[in-house]
Amino acid sequence: MAYAPIFKIGADIAELQFAGLVGPGKFQFNVVVPAITPDGDQTILATSNGTATRTGTLLTVQHGPANFWAGYNLSPTVLNILSFRS
Repeated sequence: MAYAPIFKIGADIAELQFAGLVGPGKFQFNVVVPAITPDGDQTILATSNGTATRTGTLLTVQHGPANFWAGYNLSPTVLNILSFRS
């Protein structure tokens, strides 16, 4: 992949953890939902080299209570996106 895509969830830029070809013409992108992204339906948009995904795609975000994860060692929420085609 010549240019790594930039993902925005709502108004926040998501961290791209993995981008790669997983099948003929099929890419997988693992992105972390930013902790500051508010709960609710948020737009998700990816751009790469001046090209963007279609607008209007929504992702529902719901954070758990702050103390819910106490005592657990969990990684941040990661999205596995498999719907992009070359």
